[in-house]
Amino acid sequence: MRNYTTSRTLKVVFGIVAIAEIPFARMHSAFAKAPQQVRIFCYGDSLTAGTCPLIDGLFPYGPHLEEALANKYRAAGSDTVPVVRWIGLPGWTSATMLESIDDGSVGLRSRLKHIANPAPTLAVVLAGTNDLPHGMTAAPAAAERIARSVSGLHEAAHGLGIPTVAVSVPPSGWQAAVPEAALLAAGVNRELRSWCGTVTAMAHFVEFPFGRRGEDDARWARDGLHLTPEGYHDLGDGLAEEIWKILNTD
Repeated sequence: MRNYTTSRTLKVVFGIVAIAEIPFARMHSAFAKAPQQVRIFCYGDSLTAGTCPLIDGLFPYGPHLEEALANKYRAAGSDTVPVVRWIGLPGWTSATMLESIDDGSVGLRSRLKHIANPAPTLAVVLAGTNDLPHGMTAAPAAAERIARSVSGLHEAAHGLGIPTVAVSVPPSGWQAAVPEAALLAAGVNRELRSWCGTVTAMAHFVEFPFGRRGEDDARWARDGLHLTPEGYHDLGDGLAEEIWKILNTD
């Protein structure tokens, strides 16, 4: 998950956004046809896009989340249909996402506004990993700053009446090798969990579903930052367990 300056990032993303997201024309059509839907919109960086180095194509967790939730509804005897759509922006920091929140193509608030009749049931945000390298020289203050950027994304959804799921910054090979990076990630997650506790009716903190068992963990790509197709499958399944609880909590 490389980091770019804002100007370069915008050029890169507009080159990839057509393949990193489900086209919104199709999204609207799918949402419009299915009765009794639970609509979930996932937003984030390359872990939402489904990037896997050295393997062509994208492997987003969104379809696996949708399938796992559909299985749970069927098992419960419900005819509710979960519909999951997503935008993943490889290389983007949460700060850049927040700056671009009203961008008509990739901004979170802009895209949520375009999903209507009905609006999304839930938005899932997985962001913050790409911010870590920028905060290594001022870790305590940086953790608060990164968490504020991530929470700002959530607040945009809340302003539209859409509750959110905040997925923790995941582990990585870089964090395993650089203790300062792991401490910063832990600080961000601590701040984000605390913030979610202040808006419990709207924001739900969820731990990334799995850790990293070392270099041989088949769920993680060789770069130690991205997931393999197997990992993205497990990410979708793992998030489904927590999101199912959230959707069914009065």
